Amino acid sequence: MNSDESTKVDFLPQLKLLCARHGLRQSDIAEIAGVSKAAASKWFNGAPLKVESAAAIARYFRMTIDQLAGLPDTLAEARERSASMIQESAEIAKRYDTERERDLAFHASLAEKQCDEYRTRLEQSEKERNALLDTLFDVHAQISSVLKDRPKPHAKDVLKAKGVKK
Repeated sequence: MNSDESTKVDFLPQLKLLCARHGLRQSDIAEIAGVSKAAASKWFNGAPLKVESAAAIARYFRMTIDQLAGLPDTLAEARERSASMIQESAEIAKRYDTERERDLAFHASLAEKQCDEYRTRLEQSEKERNALLDTLFDVHAQISSVLKDRPKPHAKDVLKAKGVKK
């Protein structure tokens, strides 16, 4: 076995597994690695990856190049990676909670402003309604006052005004 064969690492099985697991296509892997679609296509047909491309893909999936190659971790590495992932997950959860609280506070503030606007509109509408009612009562009072001072017509005069003959 020559030195080229001993250092050759097969990323293809793990790469296919990761694509299937994460719903990615060859073009997505090309974008992650920062290479052309044609280069990624060659990898899926058995061509070797450059170290830079393998490193970019491994970083994207939060794994080592050894893991991308399907090589087993040592127990210490696995524990360290597990602790790191747990810590990162906790940080993401805190960030999510903070963002969620901020979003909830924003929406509560927005709802409060809308309620204040509606309350103001209702108060204005009620003032307008009351002013209109006051005007109507004033007009009614004026009409009543005018009618009160007038003599009441006789039935005969009303019928005559309507053009009814007896």
